[in-house]
Amino acid sequence: LEAVGVALDQIEADYPTIQILDQTEFKESISGQINQLLSLIYAKLSPDDERVKAVLVWLQNNFSATENPGLGGQGLYYYYHSMAKALTALNLGELRKSDGTAIDWRQEIGNRLLNSQQPAGSWINPTARWRESDAVYATALATLTLIHIHNSL
Repeated sequence: LEAVGVALDQIEADYPTIQILDQTEFKESISGQINQLLSLIYAKLSPDDERVKAVLVWLQNNFSATENPGLGGQGLYYYYHSMAKALTALNLGELRKSDGTAIDWRQEIGNRLLNSQQPAGSWINPTARWRESDAVYATALATLTLIHIHNSL
């Protein structure tokens, strides 16, 4: 059990510290936040619910199509998939940063995926963490992301 505790502490140490709704800061991956957002959506909470708004504000201000915010390349395809799934469920075609800048997440992520596709048609994440260096897994996540993008149009 001690080895597991060390491993979990190390994983948590890699996550960025975030603050939601002016509460205590904690460490969690953005993918974890997006999955919490999906849970709220599936629980039929309104986009006006404070918890939904809080995650969306954080996502809008930390959006990246080039990296998994705070984790670089780690879990990049899972991040794309989780985000596309949540934003499609919310029927959001664009995000808005706090300065009002519009982000067409579908175009940015879609272009990023199409430009990173391997010549044989697969995707591979050079950052091997969480098995995304496995072409079958990374390709499945990339394909599901593109399906969500298509379904959101």
